[in-house]
Amino acid sequence: MISLESRESRYLLCIVGTGLIAFLFVLPIGRIGSDGRLGTNDKVDDQKSSSVNSPSVDNRDQELSGAMSILRSRLAETESKHARLKAFGICLSVLAAVVTAITVGVGIGVYSLSSRESKLRKDLSTAESEKQEIARNQVAADLREKNEQITRLHLEVRKQEEKNLSLLQELETDKHGGRELLEAMIPRNLQWSDLAGKFLEPLKEFKSQKVLIEYVPEAEPHRAASSLAQVLEEVGWSVEGPNPSDASDLWLHTGVLVQPYSHPMMPSDRTAEKITNYHTQREASYRSSQAANCITAFLKKRRWKGVRFSWPEPGELPAGTVRIRICTKAEPKIPRSSDLGFGSDAFTQTMIDEGEPIAGPVPMQRKSQRAISKEQRDTALETLVFEREHYDRMYGKILPVEIRCPAGNEEAFKYASQFAELLEKGGWQISSGKVIVDAEFNRRLQGVLVCCDSGDDVQAFFQKGSLVHALKRAGIEARHNFGGGRTLSPPQILVGW
Repeated sequence: MISLESRESRYLLCIVGTGLIAFLFVLPIGRIGSDGRLGTNDKVDDQKSSSVNSPSVDNRDQELSGAMSILRSRLAETESKHARLKAFGICLSVLAAVVTAITVGVGIGVYSLSSRESKLRKDLSTAESEKQEIARNQVAADLREKNEQITRLHLEVRKQEEKNLSLLQELETDKHGGRELLEAMIPRNLQWSDLAGKFLEPLKEFKSQKVLIEYVPEAEPHRAASSLAQVLEEVGWSVEGPNPSDASDLWLHTGVLVQPYSHPMMPSDRTAEKITNYHTQREASYRSSQAANCITAFLKKRRWKGVRFSWPEPGELPAGTVRIRICTKAEPKIPRSSDLGFGSDAFTQTMIDEGEPIAGPVPMQRKSQRAISKEQRDTALETLVFEREHYDRMYGKILPVEIRCPAGNEEAFKYASQFAELLEKGGWQISSGKVIVDAEFNRRLQGVLVCCDSGDDVQAFFQKGSLVHALKRAGIEARHNFGGGRTLSPPQILVGW
């Protein structure tokens, strides 16, 4: 069955139809001769019938004879014409049959060629598709091979980097250990080069600062204390000592202890005179802590080992005085490679307390919700209200406190919201008016850490102390940093994991 939807089928049907129409048009012409012959016989019969009815027989015979001869000649002429017409009709019929045959043959040929062309196009399209598929497969195979080579190279590079890192750590360990041994052999002493202005500029900011220098009664600590006293006198500090000390706790330490004045806690009976004296002592404690931080940084830059900042007992030192206790020299420590980086526990804890964003796995939330009890809230509110009224009188304002918690920790957020509610009830301002959910919160910070600005903002320092005092007085567990040279403004309460 031929489908009319293809172009070849339509071409074939048009050609065959044209041939049939030509054949049907030419075929009737072949019958013209026979039709003319029948007409001539009718005329002869009419002439014969008219001659029979003539009155004169002889004349009629003659006329008939003449007429018959005329008719015979016309009949012969007619038959000749009929034969020619018949031959012409036969020729036309044959011609029509030939034309029809040629047309049909041409149509069949065109259909065959069109079918072959379609098949060839289809084969060509299939061949091109297969070629493209082969090319794509080849490209994919090449890409896979290249990716495998890149992966192998990455693994080799990573192994080489780990090897190099291990070698560098070993080299650093040996280098650090050798430096430790070398520095352990050299006595602590501040050279004249340490008296250059660029090194002493930070110390000159605390001119007239009272400082008490004590040392373990041994030769090397004595020399170190004497050289330090000379430097501090050069920058205008009020130096007392150096004095030998036989305190038992001094022999338990190594290195250098730098201690600022620690003010006593808030008095229970809050008379005007005692409150004024309390805040005066707080200001003296703040200034002495800044001076202690400065001398601690100075000694560390001079590569003195074991220099530590520590708080003495409240009221142990005279108001505003800094005490420097020079103990025996710290023994050289040959560190492990893990101690040179984040593997050191002391280093990690220092970074945590100073708010460094140390990365790590996300800790699990606490199973039990931390909460501030009603008794703790009432006790803390009493202190917060008292402190806020003092800041209103002293500074005319209170600095806003920023409360942060880690993102995705619902338990820490609820606990931080309780701190925000407590401060708002005490009249303290909350930065941004709400708890800040921090997506980059330190993942190793646990518990509550109170931070403050360690710059020249005395009010921020005092507000941190007021917050810590209020929380500790209420029995709410919280840690706080000592400044340490970092700037954290405004004061912050960090509610960790």
